Amino acid sequence: MLQLQKNPELRESEITLISEGTQLEGTIEFASVTRVHGRIKGKLIGLKGSLVVLGQQSHVEGTLDGDQLWIEGFVRGKISCITKVILASTARVIADIEAPSIEIEPGAYFEGSCKATGSNPDAGTTQPSA
Repeated sequence: MLQLQKNPELRESEITLISEGTQLEGTIEFASVTRVHGRIKGKLIGLKGSLVVLGQQSHVEGTLDGDQLWIEGFVRGKISCITKVILASTARVIADIEAPSIEIEPGAYFEGSCKATGSNPDAGTTQPSA
C-alpha cells in the first residue's frame, strides 16, 4: 500500500477534521494533519510539513496547494504539492497535478495532466495516521 511521510511528534490538538455533512467555501489554511470528509469549494493551503487526507466521501472543487496530499474522494481543480500526491483506488480526480512525486493506485479515476517537478529524496513514507 502507498504511504506518506510521518510526523512522530504529532499531537491530537494538531489534527483538523472536516466531517461528512460539513460544507466550507473560501480559502482554508492547514499547518499539520487534516482529514476532509465533507465538501470544500475554494482554496486549500497545506503549509510545509502538512498532510491533507481527502476521505472517500470528500468533494473538493478548487485549488489544492500543500506538502503531502492523499486523495480517496472527488477533486476538481488544480493540485500542487511540495512532496507527494497519492490518488488512492477510490479517488476521482479531474485536475492538473504538479508535484515531485505523483502516485496513482489501480482503480483511481484521473483526468488531467501531471507534471513531475523533480525529486524529493528526504520524503520518508508511512500510512496516513489521522
